[in-house]
Amino acid sequence: MLKSLQLSQFTVFDEVTFAFGRDLNVFAGENGSGKTHVLKAAYCGIAGTVATYKGVRREGAAT
Repeated sequence: MLKSLQLSQFTVFDEVTFAFGRDLNVFAGENGSGKTHVLKAAYCGIAGTVATYKGVRREGAAT
């Protein structure tokens, strides 16, 4: 079970940590606010790579 997700310089996020509940978690927000990016980040964390998603690093972020 995914308990939390910490992102740094990932797409629209500078620095953010998400804490997930035990059952249902809902993401709500305006278009372009990063809801889908949270799912992409979770996938990358589980799969162990960001190579399959182009443009996930923020422009100008250190590599």
